[in-house]
Amino acid sequence: MPKLCEFENCRKQASYSYFFQKPERCKDHKEDRKKQYSICRCGNTRPIYGLPTDKRPSYCIKCKNDKMINISTKKCLENKCIKQPSFNFKGKKIGLYCKNHAKENMIYITYNGCREN
Repeated sequence: MPKLCEFENCRKQASYSYFFQKPERCKDHKEDRKKQYSICRCGNTRPIYGLPTDKRPSYCIKCKNDKMINISTKKCLENKCIKQPSFNFKGKKIGLYCKNHAKENMIYITYNGCREN
């Protein structure tokens, strides 16, 4: 059940909070520095799952059903591949293809750890 605004006598759904906190207030009662963050319909976590035709995610991993996929992260450019892209050509910063669909001479580029020259 979605959480309601904590403001006294307000019955609207809470959707404003500080980053990665549970929503506390509705739009009418939000504090200046609080922003709107989408939450799962269970009211507990950020959604990343939805139907392949959805534009925005609506469910978290605990609430999703078998037909839902992760729609909040980028996908491999290969047709119908739902894996996250990690490969591109040297000098590029964003992955375009997964390991299985990487083109010749593409390298793994999404590692953000320490790199030695």
